[in-house]
Amino acid sequence: MSRSDSRPIEAPRPPGERLSRATWRGIALTGIATLLLLLTMNGVAGCYLRRAPHNLGYWLVQQKWELLSTLDRPVDWLVLGDSGGGHAVDPAVLTRRLGGRAVNLGTVADCMLLGDLWMLEQYLARFGPPAGGVIIVHSYDMWSRTLPLSLLAQVPPEAWQGSSVQPRGARGVRSKVKLWIERNLPLVAQHRTLSRALRGRETNASYGTLDPDGLLVGVRANPEILAPQCLEHVERLDTAAGFRLGGENGAALAEIVAIAERNAVPLYFAAAPQYEGLAKHAVYREYVGEIAATLTAWSADHPVVQLVLARPLGFPASQMQNVNHVVGDAARTYTEELARAIDTARRQQLANRMPSAARRHGTP
Repeated sequence: MSRSDSRPIEAPRPPGERLSRATWRGIALTGIATLLLLLTMNGVAGCYLRRAPHNLGYWLVQQKWELLSTLDRPVDWLVLGDSGGGHAVDPAVLTRRLGGRAVNLGTVADCMLLGDLWMLEQYLARFGPPAGGVIIVHSYDMWSRTLPLSLLAQVPPEAWQGSSVQPRGARGVRSKVKLWIERNLPLVAQHRTLSRALRGRETNASYGTLDPDGLLVGVRANPEILAPQCLEHVERLDTAAGFRLGGENGAALAEIVAIAERNAVPLYFAAAPQYEGLAKHAVYREYVGEIAATLTAWSADHPVVQLVLARPLGFPASQMQNVNHVVGDAARTYTEELARAIDTARRQQLANRMPSAARRHGTP
């Protein structure tokens, strides 16, 4: 072959790709398929997160509301409150000491008294007043909390949307959009929790076990963390302006008392147990004293309210998971004291009613 006959060799052309003509129908079907895939993935993620306490606060709220919704018959003692009471009030001990069935629906402190109110409203709508009464147990620092939208999203919407007291943070279009995302898109709202869980990092799966009647049983004490936690609590109290009842907690308390009066159901308030080291600090003692004085005033104005444990029972580091949560036998010890205080209050109420009943019947 001569040099003049040589021609450059052309590379083979790739097979042609022809895009089909876009149609509105095709675009719509693609969008719908993408949306269904996203919703399915978020549904799977939500089921995975509900199986174990990867996010303990969210999981606990979900579990306690599910426990309430699946109650098949009335209880005699309805226990409400936060996780301090959720760890400490043993329904089996209440049953043994006071008689009747008990259930512990204590959630977390960030739900505040709003969560107690919504659970009480839902319970009464299904079963009416509990025969024994309502027991409300909170840690001292619940009173200064606020309810975040991310936690509100774990509460069934029908529970708070129809309530007599609404959460202030849920107002407005922006808040409603965020609530929808928190409730329906866990891949967005809980991506950090999912990432930690899928990478096998430490979750709260070994934190404790939830009994059928709602007691959260802690599996081990953590004495090494209590001293620094205690100092953090004291520092926050040092910068606080003292105890003040108001806002959503004040509105919820007023409505809880009004409901109890309408239904003639006793309310027994009790301070949750705490790490005993907190009581060494004057600022803590003053703060819990102000809480007790406030609830005592409510009791004086509303006989349906009984403050049965005005100050927290203190427990040593060997029986505490953190400054608010007891473990092991401490729950039984606390519930024994609580039941004894409730029994004393009931006897006193009965004694107070006897003279007035005698007067009505003309007995000297």
